[in-house]
Amino acid sequence: MSDITPERPSGGVQEQRLSVSQIPSLIMVVDDDPNSLILISALIKSYGYEVIEAEDGGQAIGLLNEFCPKMIFMDLQMPIMDGCVATRHIRSMAHPYSSIPIIGLVAGASREDYKRCRAAGMDDFISKPFRLEDIQRRLGLIPAA
Repeated sequence: MSDITPERPSGGVQEQRLSVSQIPSLIMVVDDDPNSLILISALIKSYGYEVIEAEDGGQAIGLLNEFCPKMIFMDLQMPIMDGCVATRHIRSMAHPYSSIPIIGLVAGASREDYKRCRAAGMDDFISKPFRLEDIQRRLGLIPAA
């Protein structure tokens, strides 16, 4: 399920919006839960980003043949290919894919989950349920082009 839609900023979060010079073109969201996928994508789009969605790690890797996102938000627990396996695979790919910042999405994150994220090569993680500020803070970490 690929949903790339340029979005114009909408009213609700103007004071939190990143400046135009900081906005990259594309963010990938990978989550098997349709509700989480919709929510995270909508939040990211509200900041003016384009979003591409995948429902599992294998689908995400396949989409990297067509797209090179500036950041990936990756759920840890998914059927077919989980987020840790997908992250390891992405880290083994050639540049620029191997250096894409990957943020783990973890339900009820524990210290063990954090260790799994780091061991797989994720740059950071967000516990579910997350807050708007969690997403916003990670988007602010995107390296300038």
